[in-house]
Amino acid sequence: MKIEIFVEGGGKKNRSLQKECRREFGNFFARADVTKPLSVYACGSRSDAYRRFCIAHKESTQNSLVLLLVDSEEPVTTSTCWEHVRNRQEDQWQKPTGAKEEQLFFMVQMMESWLLADTEALKLYFGNRFKINKIPNSQSVEEINHPARALKNATKDCNEPYSKGKSSFKLLGRINPKLVMQKSTHAQDLFNTLISKEK
Repeated sequence: MKIEIFVEGGGKKNRSLQKECRREFGNFFARADVTKPLSVYACGSRSDAYRRFCIAHKESTQNSLVLLLVDSEEPVTTSTCWEHVRNRQEDQWQKPTGAKEEQLFFMVQMMESWLLADTEALKLYFGNRFKINKIPNSQSVEEINHPARALKNATKDCNEPYSKGKSSFKLLGRINPKLVMQKSTHAQDLFNTLISKEK
């Protein structure tokens, strides 16, 4: 089965950033024991990711699986992901005809939430000036509001403070996916789907 994942991120016209986004997401999935080859598409904005997903879904076959991975942007209180984006004022997305619930997945609340799951990797990357006490202590990273702000506060005195895009994909390539799954039920759902398609 061919698996395609349309991901929010990578900028709209920055080809080098898009390439890094694709590469590091691919590496991240591989380290999570997803052995089946994946095609990752860095789509820039969330609206562009949704648009490209809809086109790919319409053109998909029975031997392909098309997935959409975006930030939830806020806590998820709905019973399904599609309900969340339909109700969210800034999105108002409709589930495409024939699409299933398990084709939309979230990084809750942002990709930075996943990064917060592995504080040891963050310390190694940012060095001794990284202030781990600025990272909220929670068993679920999905409950941490403003994760990007937390990262910036924790790294403001570092030689290379956190910067979305510049740092985020490099960090994605270093964090432990199993820690992300332990601290994010939505991430666990994504990997369960990917691994199940290998059987």
